[in-house]
Amino acid sequence: MFAEKDTKGTGFRLLHMAGDPMSKYSILILCDALPTERELRLLKNFQKLGREIVIFMPDTEGPYRNDFNFAQIFSVLKSFPEKLYIVSMGIFAPYLVNNYDEMARNVEKVVFINPTYRKDISTKMSGFELPVLVITSTPGNLDHDPDAVKYHDLISGSVISYVRGVQGNPLFKRFTQSFNSIQRFLQNE
Repeated sequence: MFAEKDTKGTGFRLLHMAGDPMSKYSILILCDALPTERELRLLKNFQKLGREIVIFMPDTEGPYRNDFNFAQIFSVLKSFPEKLYIVSMGIFAPYLVNNYDEMARNVEKVVFINPTYRKDISTKMSGFELPVLVITSTPGNLDHDPDAVKYHDLISGSVISYVRGVQGNPLFKRFTQSFNSIQRFLQNE
């Protein structure tokens, strides 16, 4: 079960859950919108992959705005003494790319889910040297999401996984397919 950490007045909520004690890594999940109860139950599956799971999310309904203060995430990142995996949804991807130097010391791998692209990060993407998995949904019969492909093309050695025929967050819409991709990526040394 998730335990909520005290973050009153910060604009975000942190949920914490113990995971597999044999795991070498913790997992930070950055949610760009408040998950439903069903979505939180799905996120509990991450306890199989990490020593501890921390979910960072808005404290109110609706997604974060693009002017979000990323310093809040760095304070959370600094609280992890050991190596970390990040699962990042939507708008957080540009911030992670922009702040690569500050997070690289304890982050081992990053999963971008439906990453938002901004033109100002394209040159920094080539210097993003962490292993990256990009998971993207493609609604209807579209072949690819242009934003996700930019991440895949510009980050050397990244891997991309398409979840076709899904509108919205593929982690929640097709959890098994998305989670299996994440599991293979994170467990591949």
